[in-house]
Amino acid sequence: MIFDKRQMTVAKKLLNNTGGYMCAQNKIHFLIGVFCVLLLAPAMASADSWTANLDVSLTNVNYITIGGTTRGGGSFDGSTLTGFAPAITNEGPLAFLYCIDLVHYIYDDPFPQTQVNNEGKILGLDFTGADKVAYLINQYGFGAGSDESLQTVLQAAIWHVITGQAVTGLTIAQKPLYDQYVGEIDDGATGDVSQLFWITPGRQDQTITYQALVGAFPDGSNPWDEPNPVPEPTTMVLLGIGLLGVSAVARRRNR
Repeated sequence: MIFDKRQMTVAKKLLNNTGGYMCAQNKIHFLIGVFCVLLLAPAMASADSWTANLDVSLTNVNYITIGGTTRGGGSFDGSTLTGFAPAITNEGPLAFLYCIDLVHYIYDDPFPQTQVNNEGKILGLDFTGADKVAYLINQYGFGAGSDESLQTVLQAAIWHVITGQAVTGLTIAQKPLYDQYVGEIDDGATGDVSQLFWITPGRQDQTITYQALVGAFPDGSNPWDEPNPVPEPTTMVLLGIGLLGVSAVARRRNR
């Protein structure tokens, strides 16, 4: 465990506030207790990143031309997200699953080591334009339903956000809607990234990078709606040891 600068600053302030007369042995005990508390504090907080099983179904792929290259994307109807670790109750079929990565590929198969977060991160990095993609999906993702034409327009607008390039080959009926979506983004519209799953598919073989995706459950729920998890007994024991060490030193000081 490597403590960050903020945690070390807290520990130093606590040590300095104990007074200069504390003996070396007591200082050691005190620091052990403080570091136990600092170490366990993140584990006690609610999770915002999960490992899950993504089962991709490419039953509804829409092909879109951008930058002279035709790419497959769209809602990927029938895909599921299950087996969250730690376990949660709201899991299963996804309402939609849109592509936010034009470099890598995905295919029909389970991806049991998939990383899921609600921070707008893909491939372990902050995704530029995540707030704009979030606006489009929060605004139009659920309304598109299983309508392939609306799914195509939404995917096209998402890819415009990612690349900055215009999509070509849309139908006469699709083009005005696409222009509307892009116009709203160009006018500065942004959305809440925390309401969506930002997904980096993964398998046991971590040498292959798969296409990053974004999705949501049909009712809009996600793991971050769950109550904070109850700490495991071992976590509570270690936390208790840390607090006891700090309190014991405090009692000695007051004698």
